[in-house]
Amino acid sequence: MALFESDDIGEDISGPLAKVDLAALGSDFAVSIFVFEGAEDDIAPAQLAKAFLDGLTAPQKEFVAIEGAGHTAMYTNSAEFLRPLDENVRPFAADVGAPRSGAGQLR
Repeated sequence: MALFESDDIGEDISGPLAKVDLAALGSDFAVSIFVFEGAEDDIAPAQLAKAFLDGLTAPQKEFVAIEGAGHTAMYTNSAEFLRPLDENVRPFAADVGAPRSGAGQLR
């Protein structure tokens, strides 16, 4: 069995997701960036994710390593994943304000 079977990554790590040039996006962002990462992620290592985030400029940046979790931290350690999400992102999202008139409403 291959490590990666997703069509996005490809069995031989040659799919479209594996070809994204993150550096081409630049390093200055007008939006806040939050990264919640399993500290023991062996597919997308936390050290690399943290180094990438450290190289970005954004109004707010936050990196949270979830101890004891790997690549699927949101599933295997959901409480530990939700806690910093709730603490870090919810207050930020609440500060953004109410949705525009008609936005987010079912018709």
